[in-house]
Amino acid sequence: MFNTKYLKKLIVIGLLLVSTQVLAKSTSIRTGQMNGLWAASTPLNQLALAGNYPFEHCFKQAAQKTDIPVEILLALARGESNFNATAKSKSNAYGVMQILWPSTARHLGVTSLASLLKPCTNIDAGARYLKEMLSRYNGNLHLAMAAYNYGPGRIKQSMSSVGMPNGAIWYSQYIYDHYQSIVKRQVRNTQSQSPDNNGWHYQPNNQRVLLTFNQAYRAKGFTDYIKQKNPALKIEWFKTSLAQYQVVLRYDNQKELDNSRYQLKKQGFKI
Repeated sequence: MFNTKYLKKLIVIGLLLVSTQVLAKSTSIRTGQMNGLWAASTPLNQLALAGNYPFEHCFKQAAQKTDIPVEILLALARGESNFNATAKSKSNAYGVMQILWPSTARHLGVTSLASLLKPCTNIDAGARYLKEMLSRYNGNLHLAMAAYNYGPGRIKQSMSSVGMPNGAIWYSQYIYDHYQSIVKRQVRNTQSQSPDNNGWHYQPNNQRVLLTFNQAYRAKGFTDYIKQKNPALKIEWFKTSLAQYQVVLRYDNQKELDNSRYQLKKQGFKI
C-alpha cells in the first residue's frame, strides 16, 4: 500500500504529467502518428512467438486461419480482457476478445452466449472480426483497431486521425502498447543465451495491482511517471470489465520482485 506521506504527491505529479505530456502526444497522434507506428511495427511480426500463453492452440489456429500475426491477436486479447475468458463489460462484451452480444457475435455466426464464452470460439470470432476490419480499411491496422473498438459505422474508410474520435485513437495506442510489450520481450529473450529466457511468457500470478483509476488518462499518466523514474520496472496498465483501469507491476521471479519493491519504496510506495 502507499505510504500516505507520498500518495498525494505521486498522484498530483502523475496528473501534471498527463496535462503536459499526454495532451502534447495526442496532437502528434492526430497527425497520423499511430498510422506510422503500426505500419513500422509490421515487419516485427515475422517473429515466431515462443514461450507460453493462455489458450495457445486457439490463438495459433485463429492466426493461421486469418493470416493475422499471433502477436497482434495476443495484444488485442491482453488489452481487452487480460486473457480472462469470463470477462463481461458494461456494454455486454464477452470473453477473451470482448465480443459484443448479441449484435457482433451473431454477425460473426456465434448464435449462443454459451458458445461465445468458449475461449477458442471467442478468439476465433475476435480474429475474424479484426480480419474483416483490416479488409474494410485496406490493411490499415490503426483504423482497423479503432473500428474493432468503436464500430465500423463510426470510423470512415477515408478518415484521417484528425477526424477520428479521441477514444478511438486512444484505443489503437493502448493495443499498440500491449503489442510492443509482447514483441520487445520476445526480441530480448530470443537474443538472450539464457535457457530461462526462451520467449514471451504470461504469468498471471506474477503481478501486483498498484492502483486502480476511473479514468484511462490517469492510469497512463501515473504509469508513465513511475516508468520515467524507474525505466527497468515492468509497470503496465489495463482496462477492466468494470470500466476501471489498473496499474500493475509485473515480475518474473522473487529476485525481480524484491528489487522492484526496493525501487518503489524509494518513491514511498510499498507493496
